[in-house]
Amino acid sequence: MRRRALLSALATGTAALSGCSVLGGPRDEQSAATPAADDPDGGSRATDGDPDESPAGDDWLADASPAIELSTRPRAVGLHATSFTTDDGAAVRLGFDRTATADGPARLRGYLANANDFENTVRTGRIPGVGVVLAPRSGEGSPHKPIYLVPTEHNDLAETVPEIVREDGYWFFQGRTDTDPWMPETHRMDPGERARLEYYVVSSAWKPGTYELSGHEEAVGIGVWDATSPGPDGDSRFDGRSVPPIPRRFREDDATIQWYHESDADTRAFVRPATERLELDGRLEFEFVNHSREPLECGGWSLYKLVDGQWFRVEPERSAIDCSPLGPGERSQWTIRAFNGGTIPCYGRECFTADYLGGGTYAVAAGFGPNTDGSGALVELVGDPVEIVPTDDAAAERDGGTVTVTTERYREADPSFRGRVVLTPVDDESEQRSSTPRSSPTHGDHELLIAEVIMRSQNRTLRNGLAYAGDDVDRVVVRTGVAARDATDPGEDRRRFRFRGRAYEVRQVSDED
Repeated sequence: MRRRALLSALATGTAALSGCSVLGGPRDEQSAATPAADDPDGGSRATDGDPDESPAGDDWLADASPAIELSTRPRAVGLHATSFTTDDGAAVRLGFDRTATADGPARLRGYLANANDFENTVRTGRIPGVGVVLAPRSGEGSPHKPIYLVPTEHNDLAETVPEIVREDGYWFFQGRTDTDPWMPETHRMDPGERARLEYYVVSSAWKPGTYELSGHEEAVGIGVWDATSPGPDGDSRFDGRSVPPIPRRFREDDATIQWYHESDADTRAFVRPATERLELDGRLEFEFVNHSREPLECGGWSLYKLVDGQWFRVEPERSAIDCSPLGPGERSQWTIRAFNGGTIPCYGRECFTADYLGGGTYAVAAGFGPNTDGSGALVELVGDPVEIVPTDDAAAERDGGTVTVTTERYREADPSFRGRVVLTPVDDESEQRSSTPRSSPTHGDHELLIAEVIMRSQNRTLRNGLAYAGDDVDRVVVRTGVAARDATDPGEDRRRFRFRGRAYEVRQVSDED
């Protein structure tokens, strides 16, 4: 199945519809439908005038939006994706053009197009939002009443048009709930041909959660949430706590973060932790929730530790493949297997291992936010301080005040790919390092490092050096492969830093020196 891959590729179509949200008020929704007709049974019937828009023209989706707020009840509804193309070249675009009012149900418009340069028989019955019009609610125990996309008389593909009636405050269709007769299983299309789509979006419950139009290979989610209270509920153990800003990487200003413990019922986008305190070793779970009106771009997940009033970046962002835009009502999860010592990594999209974490206050930040650079949550980890230990492949020899560490990478590398660094303690008053990245915490002109940072895989050269640095050691020589370059900044042959109250210099030297 390629559902996640599909949703990762929908940014273009989603952004195209994101400028016309109808959240926040009914604006012109009432005028989009003709007045409701009286129902002899005591309800009301939805009626629409004849549309003037061409199925191939832009007017058909001129007012389309990825999200709406229902006027009939305190619910917001959002499409996780608004455009996609199937493997056989069927292009789909969808958007809400009207919310639910007393005059009519919410309405979804769109089109199906043959994006091929040849005739094609499109398997419409397998495509979400075209022939797949039933969206069950996902997860959280027993099944709940689904959302239906009920084709209207203006839907070019509709084979059956159910009658829509409002009863007990809900718009719903009359007759059997079997959706198979509504839309065809296949539809033959000329090259570039478009078919107009139009549906009433109805449910008899509108319970908050995630609903899914699940096709053969693709899936489109529909999010429903409380429009009057979109933010998190409950208290945080960090209520009232002030934390310093997180510096941006490679920039001179700080990132703006919407913290979970500072969020309230009106906050529309936030990171929610499953727990705010964990004894190591354990599992940390975080969920970003988008209850905003628009898709939000992602900047990745990051893990930081707070030490002496400064944030230290422990783990970098997740890879870009995990960083698709999130539509209205959509959620993204990040799970960390957190260990006080070393461990075997786990693999998988939702699996991430962070080893060598000591006790203290940490932050998980996601690069999503409607009016901020990101959203984050604090968590307290309980565990012993991290000990600096060498990598498993490192072997050390001592000659007086010099310790030489040789790694497997050095032993196996071609001589042209070998490297050496020398680590020595220095006085604070001696010549300072040439540069310090803005994102690095500092003490005076020295970069500050903590054990959790040194023990990361990208700092294995520093790790092997500091593991053997003691009060009676004058210098440590680390012989390794090209990884020697990670000990200094790009373009620099030396680096100054402080670790646990002591200043050091590390410099690259040739293997012949």
